[in-house]
Amino acid sequence: LGFILGPAIGGFLGQFDPRFPFFASAALAAVNFCYGLFVLPESLDREHRRKFNWKRANAFGTFAHLAKVPYLAWFMVALGLFNFAHWVYPATFSYFGAVRYGWDPAMLGWSLAAVGVGSTIVQGGLVGPVIKKFGATRTTVFGFVICIVTFAAYAAATEGWMVFVIIPIGALAGVLGPAMNQIMTARTPRNAQGELQGAIASVQSLSNIFAPLAMTQTFHYFTSANAPVYFPGAAFALASVFCAISLIPLMRGLKIAPKVEAQPADPAGEALPPEEAGETGVKPGDPAPQTA
Repeated sequence: LGFILGPAIGGFLGQFDPRFPFFASAALAAVNFCYGLFVLPESLDREHRRKFNWKRANAFGTFAHLAKVPYLAWFMVALGLFNFAHWVYPATFSYFGAVRYGWDPAMLGWSLAAVGVGSTIVQGGLVGPVIKKFGATRTTVFGFVICIVTFAAYAAATEGWMVFVIIPIGALAGVLGPAMNQIMTARTPRNAQGELQGAIASVQSLSNIFAPLAMTQTFHYFTSANAPVYFPGAAFALASVFCAISLIPLMRGLKIAPKVEAQPADPAGEALPPEEAGETGVKPGDPAPQTA
């Protein structure tokens, strides 16, 4: 819902003053902080919590711990490459639309709102049934393939109307995140779910540092007079390549991951190998374990 209303409201406010969308975002962020602090309940019961450990309370400690669980490490590499590629949207989409199609802020807002509508439909109505029918693994691979095709299509689109044809196709990639999250959470102890989500956030943070620079500079170079060829869609082509590369660590992780659907809590927070994990009662298609 936010991805539908946000771009539309931002495009509307931006017509009056380019600073207004930022003020509105700051106000909403403050409201969100207060909601999380005072209203949102704890999602993990006390019996599954573990003692706070400073060594794991930072990205480097988390990555060091992940190195002990190779299949999760491979999944994180794939996720990092995907997040890097996905940054092409917030980093360059507005410039891309304005330069290639001559769109104004309002049109850019409506196009992003259309992306939000597609994402809402897929994540709200299709994710559960698709994962239940095809499994998290096939759904994840399907999501990566859709991303590869979608980014390549954006790169090649020469007319504005083509973007609105690509949007519903790209929306199908919305199944990727939930499916991949289920693959990882199902193989992580309940009392280590929070650390897993922290690792995911750390990977995303690294992408947040480097991806915007790479995407914007790629767009800038291929729309400048120094470029060997004028190609406003170059950043999307780069994103497609990164998604294709991400399939390599993904398949490697899937190959060595234990064939279990969930793992019991372990006092040390280590992921148990399948022969030690035992029967958990979680069956394929069941919701992923609750996270902290």
